Amino acid sequence: MSDEKRKVMTISAATMAHLELQPGDRFALRYDIKERLHADRSGVLYLAVERATGEEVEIHVLHPGR
Repeated sequence: MSDEKRKVMTISAATMAHLELQPGDRFALRYDIKERLHADRSGVLYLAVERATGEEVEIHVLHPGR
């Protein structure tokens, strides 16, 4: 990917309890998960591609209480 900034979407795990995405999964019928980028105490960050545009986005799934 170029140096362009990616869109970031943050999802609360309270809404998506125990969400664990894997490469190849489809999220919200709109995004294809490419890889898990990072995980820490606040949550998990995934790289995904928006199906309609082909644009790379980051999806941050927050752990409960964050």
